[in-house]
Amino acid sequence: MPDPDPRQSDIDRFRTPKRRTVSRRNTTLRKVVSFIYYLAGALEILLFLRFILRISGANPENLVAKFIYALSNPFVSPFSTLFQTPAFAPQHTFDISALIAIGVYALLAWLVARLVWIIWSNP
Repeated sequence: MPDPDPRQSDIDRFRTPKRRTVSRRNTTLRKVVSFIYYLAGALEILLFLRFILRISGANPENLVAKFIYALSNPFVSPFSTLFQTPAFAPQHTFDISALIAIGVYALLAWLVARLVWIIWSNP
């Protein structure tokens, strides 16, 4: 059996730390992207709950409904004057602004996650 090439062991010795560094960076990058998607998912759920409460005519004075409306108002307010909100009854409203916010924030989260991946991924 021939002796192993000593140059090959040097190459492997230099390559292994780089692979570990790239692996750690990719793991961290995946965690950051997952965190972005997690936050976006939580926001989407909050906005969807707002939509369900508004369309079902939930009592706005109820503690849970008041909490969800207060928490989601800052995220829906940029879209609140974009379209008129149709009402089926005095309290049953089809919250178009919440649906638009859901779509916009989902797209924004995807764009931010892709941008993070493009900037910090290994070329």
